Amino acid sequence: MFKFKGADLSPNFTLILANSGRGLVVDCGLLDPTFLDKSIELMQKHLGLKKIDATIITHMHGDHILEAPHLRDKWGAQIWTLDRIVDQFERPDRYNYAAAVQAYGKSFELVRIDRVFKPGEQFE
Repeated sequence: MFKFKGADLSPNFTLILANSGRGLVVDCGLLDPTFLDKSIELMQKHLGLKKIDATIITHMHGDHILEAPHLRDKWGAQIWTLDRIVDQFERPDRYNYAAAVQAYGKSFELVRIDRVFKPGEQFE
């Protein structure tokens, strides 16, 4: 498990890397896309990362999903989350809550969720 953390850096990002080289990201926000791409390239080179299968968004705050669309577009990762928060990402303009996606200066009309989980549902 890898988490970005530093004196001037505390993004919402964790990568779980399997022995097979496949990765699962837990949340992906508050990162510069250039830094994210460079970090992934270094993980490929030094840690054996082959593919990021998905990023799981743990809750509705925008700082947990900001760069998930970038992970999908550039790296092919699907975006997964719980059924109870899908609409808040796919239609953020309908909601007024703290730390919404649009509160971070990103203009998302919609963040499409690729896989939706019900509470208690499991995956391998």
